Amino acid sequence: MENALKARLIGATVLVALAVLLIPELLSGRKPPEPAAAPAEAGRGTRTFTIELDGASGSPVATQVARSPAPTTTPAPLPTPGAEAALRRSRIRRSRKASKTILN
Repeated sequence: MENALKARLIGATVLVALAVLLIPELLSGRKPPEPAAAPAEAGRGTRTFTIELDGASGSPVATQVARSPAPTTTPAPLPTPGAEAALRRSRIRRSRKASKTILN
């Protein structure tokens, strides 16, 4: 008897799920096709600006740009193992000090 009840419950669940998915689609009907945007309507609601980059008079602007040589960079020196250990110790001290402050 329990197997028959389980089968009925599973069947009812599947039918309800199908009904929930399919009935709204059936009731909404066909959707009208979307009209293609006409070229005249494509510009409606938008603005177009043209910016002249070569000057307001329309003639080319001759400007001299002074170029400086590229700055030379030297790589930072690599830390020594002793410096790394000292940095690590100072970070540990600061974190311990902060935790003591929080706990007090």
